[in-house]
Amino acid sequence: MALDYILVGINVTILVFYLITLFLLLEIKARVSGKTGYAFFLLMIGVFVLILRRLERIFFISDLITIPYFKEVSSLIFSVLIFYSSYLFYKSIIEITDGKRSFTHSPRKKESFRDYKKKLGKIVKY
Repeated sequence: MALDYILVGINVTILVFYLITLFLLLEIKARVSGKTGYAFFLLMIGVFVLILRRLERIFFISDLITIPYFKEVSSLIFSVLIFYSSYLFYKSIIEITDGKRSFTHSPRKKESFRDYKKKLGKIVKY
């Protein structure tokens, strides 16, 4: 009996974090537009599916409702939504960068302070 209360408490805590994530995604969605906004909209739907799944789990533990195959169907819907939203996000990033990849670990010549001053054309006296 006590284990059921612990499981319900853990599931309610997870549900609260899902709700926080949903509101955070809602705030991000309000600030972006285009394909990126649509990708965040799909992520919001995916988090909503997770919330429904967690509610079903709480009701199952409390012996209120059991929905057959709900976990499998919700996992399938969530995975499709995550895949499609990440694809849309990738496409929006490609549009912004014009399809060019940037290599952040390219070697860069380190110049001294004297070289920097010479480049500016100032006289350097030490």
